[in-house]
Amino acid sequence: MPHATTRPVLSVSSRRRIEASKQKPGQKPKKEDGSNRRKLEQHEAALIPSIRAGRPITIVLIDGDRLIDVTPIGFDRYTIGVEYDGFRETVFKSAIARIIFSEE
Repeated sequence: MPHATTRPVLSVSSRRRIEASKQKPGQKPKKEDGSNRRKLEQHEAALIPSIRAGRPITIVLIDGDRLIDVTPIGFDRYTIGVEYDGFRETVFKSAIARIIFSEE
């Protein structure tokens, strides 16, 4: 079966070679940690066990409203997905004042 021609994607090693060619003589290359993933925030690292265990949390919003016993189902950089009573909602992290994790 013929292979479709596509434009090659630069690999990490190719990027390193290109960046090395742009360096000044005698300058040390920048070290990469080998990962393009961003580091988790503290609240995100605490959310992961609650998501895996299906443990409910309480979210206190900036305006004082409380989302009590909601189950987190996922998160991204700006939002947290929660589920309660069969409904799913997205809560913006910028609207959250506190997250209270239940202890079990």
